[in-house]
Amino acid sequence: MLASLPTDPLRLVEKLALGPWRVLLLHGEDDIVVPLAQARALHEACGERSTLCVIAGGHNGLCEERKYQEAVETFLQSVAEEKEALLRNVAGERGERDGRKSLDRTVGGGVGCEVGCGVGCEVGCGVGCEVGCG
Repeated sequence: MLASLPTDPLRLVEKLALGPWRVLLLHGEDDIVVPLAQARALHEACGERSTLCVIAGGHNGLCEERKYQEAVETFLQSVAEEKEALLRNVAGERGERDGRKSLDRTVGGGVGCEVGCGVGCEVGCGVGCEVGCG
């Protein structure tokens, strides 16, 4: 995913600021390779969609810190919860439009699914919805 982003810091700020995605920035407090100011600029450009976690240390070895691991876990959990809520909203709207009732069942990975809604097809959960997931 990161390979598709520009390497020029100014273009990166521009691209991230315009995107709809959530961003987690992990940065070493004493990093001499990539200045902390760059992470702060990215964080500011992304606004509320961004989480900045500054970790004691330099450029290397950050992933060994517990704070790093907690930040990644918390971020991924919040993204998963947002996705699940969005899918439930979409499924509910489709069910209301089509007169279908939600079974409100949960499939592997916590993805909400309604029989016949097609959400399972869209998220690739592998559950055979009645609309032909297979």
